[in-house]
Amino acid sequence: MTFDMNRTWDEALALMRANFQLLAVIAGVFLLLPTVMFYLGFPEVLVTPEPGQLSNDEALAVLARVFPVIVLMILVQMVGYLAMIALIGGSRPTVGEAIASAVKALPTLLATFVTILAVAMLGGVALSIALALMVVALSLVLGEGAVIGLTVLLYIVLLGVMFYLYARIAPLLPVIAIERARGFVAPLKRAWKLTQGAGRRLFAFFALLFGAYIVISMVAGILLQALGLLTPDAPTGGGGVLAFALVASVIGALLAMLMSGILVSIHRQLAGNAPAADVEYDA
Repeated sequence: MTFDMNRTWDEALALMRANFQLLAVIAGVFLLLPTVMFYLGFPEVLVTPEPGQLSNDEALAVLARVFPVIVLMILVQMVGYLAMIALIGGSRPTVGEAIASAVKALPTLLATFVTILAVAMLGGVALSIALALMVVALSLVLGEGAVIGLTVLLYIVLLGVMFYLYARIAPLLPVIAIERARGFVAPLKRAWKLTQGAGRRLFAFFALLFGAYIVISMVAGILLQALGLLTPDAPTGGGGVLAFALVASVIGALLAMLMSGILVSIHRQLAGNAPAADVEYDA
């Protein structure tokens, strides 16, 4: 199957409009509400400390207090994404059925993420060693000035490769939520197979989305700063915290709803609307 960027965008917007109320319920419970509670519970994350303002022990203490909550919030948001994708991409389940299906699929998603993380860490270590050896060798030939620029270029290429690999497994969530693939590796192999021949188009599409997200984030940050919603008194529970939490959470929930539609559209194009029962998975 081919991948059409324009069709993906149009279909994602149509899915979002047609199912807005149901998607809003799931996004509100699993994304908006946890994010608001996080910002209200940890308003200090809104302020970037000045260099030297926090000691290492203080920074570690803050991280130890915030990290478990972030992990829990990520798990809740994963369920939300899976539920939204199952709702608009599956066989028209109810909201309750979509959430139940998402909870059952969460262990598979975690398993695939652990697999991706392990491979990424091993690959990152190997590439880092290779780059370090290359830099040392080139520094003896080209000099330190040229090597710095070459090192930056190599890391840019490396980031591009990582982004391309992400594009190749983009249908992972629909494969798990809609096709109900299970296991550590089978969902990844299925997603990789679906994107065969469409990698470059997907890479370009997600690069455009990422660029647009960066611009929107910068504009939103400037507007929030201008409206006084990012205030220096955030750690003390200033009045801007609740307003910022609500605005940021609403924007995040809307983007999650749109991204769910995008992933469902990508899966439909590449899988040809094949139901789970008709899909064979390699061991």
